[in-house]
Amino acid sequence: MPHARTYRRVMQQGVDVTQLEQEAGKYLSTMSPAASEQLSLDGKTLRGTIPTGETQGVHVLAVQEVTKNLVLAHIEVGVKENEISAAPRLMGQVDVEGKVVSGDAMQTPRALSAQIVEQGGEYLWIVKENQPTLRMDIDTLFMSQGTPGTPTDFRTARTLDKGHGRIEQRRLTASSALNDYLDWPYVGQVLKIARESYDCRTQHTRSEIVYGITSVPAAKAEAARLMALVRNHWSIENGLHYRRDVTFQEDACRMQARTAAQVLAVLNNLTIGVIRHLGWNNAAEARRFFAARIGEALSHILCCPS
Repeated sequence: MPHARTYRRVMQQGVDVTQLEQEAGKYLSTMSPAASEQLSLDGKTLRGTIPTGETQGVHVLAVQEVTKNLVLAHIEVGVKENEISAAPRLMGQVDVEGKVVSGDAMQTPRALSAQIVEQGGEYLWIVKENQPTLRMDIDTLFMSQGTPGTPTDFRTARTLDKGHGRIEQRRLTASSALNDYLDWPYVGQVLKIARESYDCRTQHTRSEIVYGITSVPAAKAEAARLMALVRNHWSIENGLHYRRDVTFQEDACRMQARTAAQVLAVLNNLTIGVIRHLGWNNAAEARRFFAARIGEALSHILCCPS
């Protein structure tokens, strides 16, 4: 096998990162011709690229298909930009026709919302303090729920789960009452998610309230479907970022050359996509399996996905 320095030299000097990102996205796209209805958008800092004594390193933004964690597009966020300005550039590379694009508070600009709908998709954003006016308007609506003279179109869904030593209850309430009031493109509903988590070991309860906005109208998404979309969004954290950070030890890899770090991130995304496509849910187990069967691993890599 090539020496580690050979890999590092090739990644630093022998690869066109933009072309690699595009080809990896095309390859993964062919693995899921009947992909799920939802795409998830999120950013990640490659911590191994942060120089000693500094706080900033290479930051990348990715959009993934949530069912199999297939990264369809992946770009570096420039030094003089942020996720809000980079997201429209990323989404311009992706076919969103008929899909719901979900994102956290950092990806909730008006321009991106309009772009996604005009490309034929829908958006679902979590709204936090970076949109103070929008958040206050949604908060005011749900605070008035149940009082005389307020809207009555509130729709609710609940879930109750137990796992990892916790009991979690979620309650989502949606309303279309602000559609004609909010100064936001293509708004279809606003939502409130109340979460309550009970730790069975410490017997402590933690509560949280999160607000959201979506272009999907009530006729196409009742509260239960919105609940599923919100929960599916977090698969990019558990299904992609956790695997890269923990299983592939990406953050522990001291790869301070920006080009090499981006190449490594693309290769990790590609590897996760391939093993998930092959039916593996445990990435660590898949790594051990193929490490002992190099020939079989190559047979999957050096052929068209099916």
